[in-house]
Amino acid sequence: VDAGRPAGVDTVTALVRRGDVLYVGTDNAQIAAVDLLGGHILLRGVAAGAVRDLAIQGDHLFVLTAKTLDVLALPTLQRLSSTASPGTSTGRRLAIGDGVAYVVRGTGYNTFDLANPAQPQLIASGETNQFGWKDMTLNGSGLGVAAVGPNSTHDAADHVSLYAVGDPAQTDQFITTIETPGVAYAVAIHDGLAYVADGRAGLQIINYLAYDAQGQPPTVTLATSADNNQVEAGQWLDITASVADDMQARAVTFLVDDEIVAVDRTFPFTLRMAAPPREAGATFTVQAQAVDTGGNMGEGNPLTLTLAADTTPPQLLLTAPADGSETALGTTAALLVLFDDPLDPTTITAAALKLFAAGSDGQIDTADDVLVNGTIAHHAAMNGVQLRLDAPLSIGEYRAEIEPGVQNLSGRGLAAPYSWR
Repeated sequence: VDAGRPAGVDTVTALVRRGDVLYVGTDNAQIAAVDLLGGHILLRGVAAGAVRDLAIQGDHLFVLTAKTLDVLALPTLQRLSSTASPGTSTGRRLAIGDGVAYVVRGTGYNTFDLANPAQPQLIASGETNQFGWKDMTLNGSGLGVAAVGPNSTHDAADHVSLYAVGDPAQTDQFITTIETPGVAYAVAIHDGLAYVADGRAGLQIINYLAYDAQGQPPTVTLATSADNNQVEAGQWLDITASVADDMQARAVTFLVDDEIVAVDRTFPFTLRMAAPPREAGATFTVQAQAVDTGGNMGEGNPLTLTLAADTTPPQLLLTAPADGSETALGTTAALLVLFDDPLDPTTITAAALKLFAAGSDGQIDTADDVLVNGTIAHHAAMNGVQLRLDAPLSIGEYRAEIEPGVQNLSGRGLAAPYSWR
């Protein structure tokens, strides 16, 4: 997607995707939610400083800046907290897993407790004898695979190092270094292999652990965002598989009512799904199967979740542009409405969201108001309805209206139409 350089957006420094929405961070502290299909900026937020990295967990967007770890609410991009992250501002990258955030900085990495994800708490401010930390990713079995060098400059001594990260209070547990032919800048893990951005040497694929020949299957423990294993029908549900293995897991398969719904090959092993829109009191089961790098499979005990009745209609969280706002000429090419519930896409029709312009009398809400042409879109990841306009708005007054026909997955619609200007 080429979103150009919209007003207020500077150099893009980080991005992360959820569904058809790309969250982008810039060096002037801007956060933008970008429509991957249409290329429009859907929504903006603000971080505490220049953005270095982004990560998503549940209903939170974690934003690493030069000095802080910020948390923004999803989907509204409201900033919930900003926690100081000690150390140099260079080489800052972010990894999240098992309720801990790992913040890489020039001389090591910091760890944060995410028991309350809206308010991270510093566990340890790590220091090592390496001054060229650039990136670290986690394998989910107690290993951090890092792009590290002894010097703060980028040079041929920058390789891949393994660290034991099982205890987040211990941040200097070096294991070994695996040399690469180039300069290691960044690393990602997929299917139990490390993919290394190695400068002029290109992409290196590294098998950083010995072959798993012991035949010991992994064990799997499931956790969900549901309270007491009860979830409202049609609501988002986050499922996390914690895997223990003598070597490492390479993939986790998630099943709902014995049907495969997703395979995750990168830690953290997670599934985000909408709870089935069934009658209250009904149940469904979630299960996970993990495969390690030796091909051994382990299966966790299934979780049975009970569906609670959906007793409330969807609530409107945000409109963009906001009610009463003024926008610069040529900058508004779409409208966005966000709700607190996942929406039924079959109810998002051309009549769902409309925009009217003042007619020849220059007044809104009069007989000569003109319907503004556009295309309706549904952004499931944001619980959003968007009207993509055929052309950016010209000078004038406008009124938008969303209809009660928009329903959540349980078939409940808005209590009444909502309009704003």
